[in-house]
Amino acid sequence: DDVPEELVDRAILKEQKSAKESLDTCPASRTDLLEQYQQRYDIISEYAPAMMSEDEIRSFLQQNAAEELASKNRGQIMKKVMPLLKGKAEGGTISKVVGELIK
Repeated sequence: DDVPEELVDRAILKEQKSAKESLDTCPASRTDLLEQYQQRYDIISEYAPAMMSEDEIRSFLQQNAAEELASKNRGQIMKKVMPLLKGKAEGGTISKVVGELIK
């Protein structure tokens, strides 16, 4: 009961990523393994925290990182927002939205 929710979410997300990698790298001919990996991924996904959408990330960035967005310095923006969005949004999605906003 005394384990922080953030730590639990991080562990679940790590396992979800591992299950996804297993699923993606499994040969198509190994249907037995594919089924097992898919079941594992589906079960973990049920407990994983919901990730923010691109629109939610865009709104968050505009509200919480306006100064950094104005500078158009991708590194500075990512340095500020990654700790704030850790476990709430995927890094690739955050980077994509940042790229769109600084164009």
